[in-house]
Amino acid sequence: MLSGDIDGNDSTDSNGVVTTTTNISGANSYHVVTGSGVTSTAVLDGFTITAGQANGGGSENNGGGIFTSNGNPTLAQVAFSGNFADFAGGGMYNIISSPVLTDVIFSGNAANYGGGMYNEYSSSPSLNNASLSGNSANGGGGIYNNLSNPELTNVSLSGNAANSAGGGIYNNNGSIPNVRNSILWHNQDSSGTGTLTATVYNDSSTITLTHSIVQGTGGSASWTTDPSLVDGGDNLDSDPLFILTVEPATAPTTSGNLRLQPTSPAINAGEDQYVTGIPTDLDGNSRISGGTVDMGAYEFQFYSLDVSLGGSGSGKVSSTPAGIDCAAGSTESDCTEIYADGTVVTLTASADSGSIFAGWNGACTNTAGDCVVTMTQVQTVTATFNRTSTAVYLPLVSR
Repeated sequence: MLSGDIDGNDSTDSNGVVTTTTNISGANSYHVVTGSGVTSTAVLDGFTITAGQANGGGSENNGGGIFTSNGNPTLAQVAFSGNFADFAGGGMYNIISSPVLTDVIFSGNAANYGGGMYNEYSSSPSLNNASLSGNSANGGGGIYNNLSNPELTNVSLSGNAANSAGGGIYNNNGSIPNVRNSILWHNQDSSGTGTLTATVYNDSSTITLTHSIVQGTGGSASWTTDPSLVDGGDNLDSDPLFILTVEPATAPTTSGNLRLQPTSPAINAGEDQYVTGIPTDLDGNSRISGGTVDMGAYEFQFYSLDVSLGGSGSGKVSSTPAGIDCAAGSTESDCTEIYADGTVVTLTASADSGSIFAGWNGACTNTAGDCVVTMTQVQTVTATFNRTSTAVYLPLVSR
């Protein structure tokens, strides 16, 4: 953890992290980290950046968490929590910079502009597998772009708040961000929660949205007439069904859970080509699970269940819910199925005539009854069938 709590008197959680800027007390570092003038070989990996307080003069009122000028650092597995900037970029401030951020979280940060991130003057940051929630500002609760062109891929941007406009994203002065495979949902500005301006506000700027859930746009089937929002195709405007929605009225906060419920329309609704070279999601799980990449930072997980038959006998294994129909020698046998994370699968064994079911091995070890498997990982099960003994009676022969 990297903390700006110089005098050690901020209110923190059990891990020493400031979860909201209201918990900052006394003197704190203006910037917890600076990345000015560095190249992409400068890597920050696996840290939480917290308790920065950019409340000085000049550049010292920008970038409470990270301040980057003419720099292109590489950030991976980094969380920004409870950082404040008097002017811009509570979590991160970029000017003439193009950092690459993968597997990052911005939560509980606050600033006048760009509570989570502020990009200025030809900055082109790249965000992959990023979650921005519970950040707040006067403008651009999640992200504020000023003459900047960030690339957002598989980003979940929800529960952020702005006092004026652009609770999610505020684009100003010719900014042209590109958003793909992402979810922009349930952000708030002065017009309320979930409105189009609360989601994205453009001032002399345009934004292209593709394969994303974007609240207030109508989706690609009924796209908004606002010409500043460009429909790149396959967009939706429907509740992504997060496990626990972040309420923007409580920002800055670290509450909520932006992972997907099993019935989310974001599942398998992204575009695979945009995640080439990115094998895992924000949780470190497979980035493509179940067929096609999901929208958002978190991939809903699907796991395979593999059933095999053993023993000297024969029989069949079927499943509830359906999917497994495994029978030896059958041309239509299906012994492998993919199930969603958390699915409870019941396997039932049926012995053929002349055979008896002898028990389960693998994920189940019981010798009788059904096998019940909860799919939280790849599972393998073997059903054993043995031949029944048959008495042979020979006729008596008289001599």
